[in-house]
Formats: sequence, C-alpha cells, structure tokens
Amino acid sequence: MKMPAMLKGISFKLGLLFSGIFLVLMLLLGTLLYGVFTNVLIDYIKQDVLTRGDNHARILEEDFNRATIDHVVEWKKRSRQKCSSRFTEEKLSRLPRNPTKT
Repeated sequence: MKMPAMLKGISFKLGLLFSGIFLVLMLLLGTLLYGVFTNVLIDYIKQDVLTRGDNHARILEEDFNRATIDHVVEWKKRSRQKCSSRFTEEKLSRLPRNPTKT
C-alpha cells in the first residue's frame, strides 16, 4: 500500500508534531487550572461554612432559648443549600419549653 504524497511531506509531520505538543500543553494547563480553582473554591466554601457555624454557635450561646432554636431551624429549612441540620425534631422535642437563661 502506498501512502499519499501529502502524508510523507515535512510540513505535514511538523504540523502533527506541533499539534500534538499544543494539545499536551493545553491538557496540562487545563488540569493545573482545574486543580487550582477547585482548591480555591473548596477553601472558600469551607471558610464560609465555618464562619456560619461560628455565628450560629455564638448566637445560641448568647441567647439559648426555644425561640432562637426555632429561628435557626426555620432558616436552615429555607436555605437553598442542602446542609444537614444538627437539630432534628427528636432533639428539639427533648429541649425544655421555657429554659432559664444561665
């Protein structure tokens, strides 16, 4: 079987070489950028979750009563993010109805 003359030419071979190098570099760059942006986004989300948790803890520490807990549960239910709530109905039912502030 004979190869067409176009496939034997130096310009075709150089084009293939440069195309291959370009694709490899683009894949490496894409992988690197994906990793960097993914780590930045995950760090941002972690920090946001920690800040939100600290705020909830601070508010509950300052004013721990049934109304505050109900308010936190209400906002968790309305939240667009799917977060697992630490306050289940079972835990809420065990809380005293009118706790005294300590």
